[in-house]
Amino acid sequence: MMSLEDAVFAEVVNEALYERYQSGAIQALYDKWFLQPIPPVNRVIGLPISSELAAIFERPDDYAD
Repeated sequence: MMSLEDAVFAEVVNEALYERYQSGAIQALYDKWFLQPIPPVNRVIGLPISSELAAIFERPDDYAD
């Protein structure tokens, strides 16, 4: 969560997210938190990516405002 009134911070966050989408790193982050064991108890959520979210990861510019 972040304040919508902080335009400078919002821009930094948006740029960082955009870089992750462009590089493909967003998929690795998804896998880390939803498909792999999460320390300290190594619980696995086991939530496969939906086709809709995979499409967004693949072509994020198609879904931009």
